[in-house]
Amino acid sequence: MDCSNEFRRNILDEIICIIEKAIDTQSNVSIRALSIKSGYSIGHLQRMFYLYQGMKIGTYIRKRRLSRSTLLLKRTDMKIYEIALLSGFSSQQSFSRAFSNQFGCPPRTFRTLSHWPFLNYQPIIGFDKAPFPSSMVYLNLHEYYEKKRRVQLLSPVMSRGQIKIIAKSPLSCGLYNSSAKYMAIRRNEEKMDESEFILSVYEGILASQDIAIVENVMFKIHDPAPGEKEDISMWYFIPIK
Repeated sequence: MDCSNEFRRNILDEIICIIEKAIDTQSNVSIRALSIKSGYSIGHLQRMFYLYQGMKIGTYIRKRRLSRSTLLLKRTDMKIYEIALLSGFSSQQSFSRAFSNQFGCPPRTFRTLSHWPFLNYQPIIGFDKAPFPSSMVYLNLHEYYEKKRRVQLLSPVMSRGQIKIIAKSPLSCGLYNSSAKYMAIRRNEEKMDESEFILSVYEGILASQDIAIVENVMFKIHDPAPGEKEDISMWYFIPIK
């Protein structure tokens, strides 16, 4: 079976979009429903998905729900039993066991970690997804203030599965090192809104690399490339280990 076939790729992308919508809205999705939507039998769809991703559909859904639960643990003050229910588990105990199997520690321990490791995080899969320009850099934020660049401190929070943005003045909060290691990620405002972009950063870029965040904040710096409009090109810097 050739999963590079464009028709099959489109079917799998549609299936993944349905799964992600269910995760976003904390709703259930059955493999039978996915089978009906794809037009394939359950067995054929499972084989096709396994050749594509190396795991069964149910395993992928569980790993994605558990991965999204780390956002809820780190970005909200929700009770762990509430997160368990929103993640598709019938009890906090079953959620804690599954979470520990994937991330190596129980949810309560993960929430209190001083850093945020993305090891074993299951990123969203998809075909032909162009990556955001990104790099790891050592950044001195004082230099940006001296150049009078516009710098904002962003504190993303989760609300009903969606990222919301709280912007503050970095200087008044004192939450940054003058020179530290950051993941630098560029966004084009015309292609994606900020909340969608930041959620995709957690679900894609950070999830695909073995790194850890050391602060639950990021810095947005308006620093356009030569010849670009100032309100189009922006860089986001996330403190990492």
